[in-house]
Amino acid sequence: MFQIEILPDDYVVCQLDPAEGTPQWPQGVFVSVTRTADEVSIVCCAKGVPAGVRCERDWRCLRISGKLEFGLIGVLARITTLLADAQVSVLAISTFDTDYFLVRKNDVECAVSALAGGGVEILEES
Repeated sequence: MFQIEILPDDYVVCQLDPAEGTPQWPQGVFVSVTRTADEVSIVCCAKGVPAGVRCERDWRCLRISGKLEFGLIGVLARITTLLADAQVSVLAISTFDTDYFLVRKNDVECAVSALAGGGVEILEES
């Protein structure tokens, strides 16, 4: 089916005012900045996030290994269904090449077990 990598480090989901510019502090193997009229959401490694920034902490980031073709159907649905069936909350973010999933740090073992039980190969932490 798929191979999933567990990225190193703890991640955060931060919220900034949309009037603010994009900050320089986000870092990590995976960084996502999403801007809407109402907010700027940043997903990044927890290291380097300034004090006082509104954040949800203690997330881990999982990535589908390799590149996914745009024509593939049901990738997000398959992964999120396995996690939902295991009662694991997930934040999914797609890029041009692949999909990333954030799960709470204390749910990583449960998530890995659920995914492996559903035929997903889990690669060693990168």
